[in-house]
Amino acid sequence: VVVPQMTAPTTIRILQTLTKQIHKIGVTVGNGPGFVGNRMIARYSSESVWVVAEGKATIQQVDAAIGPTFFGMTMGPFVMADLAGNDIGYNIRREQGLTQPQQQQQQPHSQQQQLDVA
Repeated sequence: VVVPQMTAPTTIRILQTLTKQIHKIGVTVGNGPGFVGNRMIARYSSESVWVVAEGKATIQQVDAAIGPTFFGMTMGPFVMADLAGNDIGYNIRREQGLTQPQQQQQQPHSQQQQLDVA
């Protein structure tokens, strides 16, 4: 549930009740880039690239570990990026000013750069 600044507390309670009625978990957050789900997935997607780039696991192993069998996500980060379109992640990073190496805290691995181009 994305709550703008001027939202009445009654409106928030109604939305929280509605999410329970439809058997969902309503997470109340402020408006911001990526919303809550994308903010959460950004961290383990980024770490997934590092794990593969460092040779500690294959893409398939990472997807299997984060997917429904072990970690409980519907799919792993590489499958998700492939289905969403790798250009989506690149465009998000570009809008955030993260596509220029001098602006990043960590240099992207060649695998991430390849995903950005694919």
